[in-house]
Amino acid sequence: TSIVNKLVWHNDCIITAGLRNIKIWKENQKSVTRSPGSSSLLKGRNVLLKQFLNSNFFDIAILSTFEILVLSDQNNLGLVDLTEDSIIIRNLMTLPSHTNQILVDKLGENIILARSRVLEKISINEILQEASKNFDVDPKNIKPTPSSPTKLVKRSGVLGLQNIFGANKIAYLKDSKEIMVVDFDLEDTPKSLIDSLITNLNGLKRCSNNDILLWSNEGIIKKYNYENSSISEFFNVSLPNDDYLDNSLNSLDFSENGEDLILGDKLGNIWFYQKR
Repeated sequence: TSIVNKLVWHNDCIITAGLRNIKIWKENQKSVTRSPGSSSLLKGRNVLLKQFLNSNFFDIAILSTFEILVLSDQNNLGLVDLTEDSIIIRNLMTLPSHTNQILVDKLGENIILARSRVLEKISINEILQEASKNFDVDPKNIKPTPSSPTKLVKRSGVLGLQNIFGANKIAYLKDSKEIMVVDFDLEDTPKSLIDSLITNLNGLKRCSNNDILLWSNEGIIKKYNYENSSISEFFNVSLPNDDYLDNSLNSLDFSENGEDLILGDKLGNIWFYQKR
């Protein structure tokens, strides 16, 4: 029932982030033998937000097997340790203004930041040093998100940020519908990879099975083909309507084996689709 802005499949769990909500989902064992209309397929566990109680989270990056980074709409970067008995989010630092997306460069030990229209990098060590000052930060220093979902600021510029072609290239999706590619060191000039051919773009993702998918607000999903650098039709989903908010497809991911597709929308609905 909360707005879902980002969804990732990580190890044996699914992590969603959105308006005043970060949740860890695992298979509901009771659902294995459930009858239609009984318990749900997934069982969710809330991350304790503490000083982030009034934040809107819209990006997640995998830092390690058991740690994730989460970005808020007020440019606060938080750390979540998935092994804790009571999972909480800790403030690391405030990133530069208009940071839209984050990506971990494990080889270079950097975090790539996608701001409105430029990419920058910041050392992970620098972030951790800054974090030592911020773990017990006064909640008043973390700006709240607007009180009403209808007042949330729409992001522009870079809408998606993913590593492709191994570990040395980054692809990013611009609101102009172009897909650009650049080296991880950010020292060369970005080049156009391909025109997305989709209107009302809302995201680009390299999924857990390495497929690269693009999607529109309306639920049109297309796939990028490595072999000939083309984009092909993949899947369309019909989204439910709401009387107060315009719905949109905000996030998706594939399971590592490529058998299960999971989608999340602005209204907080999550769907599973299986290949047949």
